[in-house]
Amino acid sequence: RPAWRPAIHETRTIHGHPTGDVLTSPIEERSVMAKDMPNWYVEQFNNEAISVYQNEGNRLRPTVKAAGEVTADKATWFLEGTGEATEMDGSDSDAKPMNSGRWKVSANLKTWQAFEYVKEFDADRASASERRSVIRIGAMALGRASDRAIIKELNAQASTADAALYQDFSAGAVDPAAFLTMLTLLEDQDVPMDGEAYCPLPPLFWNMLMTYKEFSNSQYVGPDIPFVKRTVTRFWNNVNFFLYPKREFPVPAAGKIDLFMWHRSAIGWGHNTDLQTDWQWENKKTAWSMNSRAKGLAKALIKPGGDTSQALGM
Repeated sequence: RPAWRPAIHETRTIHGHPTGDVLTSPIEERSVMAKDMPNWYVEQFNNEAISVYQNEGNRLRPTVKAAGEVTADKATWFLEGTGEATEMDGSDSDAKPMNSGRWKVSANLKTWQAFEYVKEFDADRASASERRSVIRIGAMALGRASDRAIIKELNAQASTADAALYQDFSAGAVDPAAFLTMLTLLEDQDVPMDGEAYCPLPPLFWNMLMTYKEFSNSQYVGPDIPFVKRTVTRFWNNVNFFLYPKREFPVPAAGKIDLFMWHRSAIGWGHNTDLQTDWQWENKKTAWSMNSRAKGLAKALIKPGGDTSQALGM
């Protein structure tokens, strides 16, 4: 279509009577009833946002057990105890059950929301870096929310754990011996030392441990999961240690901070909607509203009637 065109003279008729020549304008008048975000942008945004949320936004989800079944509003984990084999005595007596026990833990999912206005946003003109910035805002916020849910659940279970499992090291300096004590507590509860134990550390504790060669010279040898990509790690005595932001740890009292060491089987994460984002044009605000939501839940995987000493060490 040409960028300009000459005015056109035409004759219009109203009820069959000519009205004479009317000069029509080359400028067309439009009335827009609704404004939609371009489909290509929505698809690109959602794909990139989910990638950021899964690979960068959260660090703790890969350190816990995924739900075995998820419905619209509930997550369920199917668990089993330890069985013991028995020697056959050669008689015709009935076989002896292992009595290992099987049970399930279920909980209702929760929804987290990250809402934001994007002022005077034009998806067609926004640069790749601008779009990436908007994507990270919501995805990172929701990723932190899922991590905080896991820490909150660990902290809730710690308050009800066997007193012997809740150690207070505040009287002295943090050294490898303190963490070996935590590790021993897990081992005493028959927690498998299969490389699936985790212990995030705030900067001060991390830097103190790094002064010990036995810790600093160890190397991470596990899978390429989010906390490995986003922080420094060490694999020492079958435990995955990694640097984690100080603000994410509970503070029970002045001058104290709560740390956690757990096996993957101790706590679970179940989710239905990993990340869903809706865009809407807000005419009065001359802006797009971005509403990102994630649906999931952190849950301690404790046998009904049992105590948290089965899988938690603090």
